[in-house]
Amino acid sequence: MRRSHLAIRRGNALYLKWQGDLHTITRLDPIAQADASDSQHGGLTAPMNGSIVRVLVEVGQTVEIGAQLVVLEAMKMEHSIRAASAGVVTALYCHEGEMVNEGAVLVELT
Repeated sequence: MRRSHLAIRRGNALYLKWQGDLHTITRLDPIAQADASDSQHGGLTAPMNGSIVRVLVEVGQTVEIGAQLVVLEAMKMEHSIRAASAGVVTALYCHEGEMVNEGAVLVELT
């Protein structure tokens, strides 16, 4: 039995028409998502357990979207924690050399 299906890729999404229904599949990158997401209090969180290598901002500093705020070393790799939006650093909850757990709030922006 032969069947044909329609698949269209657009950006990070793949659209499939299968048995008369349209399905959407999107690519999930949990590290990138964590790097770019704010917590419910405007904080930026650690994507995984690791050590703070560098803190690149100070309280009161104005930052642009995408600005590098903190560098976290985890699994022998460095991960940049970046601002998901422009704002002012209102609090720092980490310092260089500190070990942090996944989900720990590192920086708060408003």
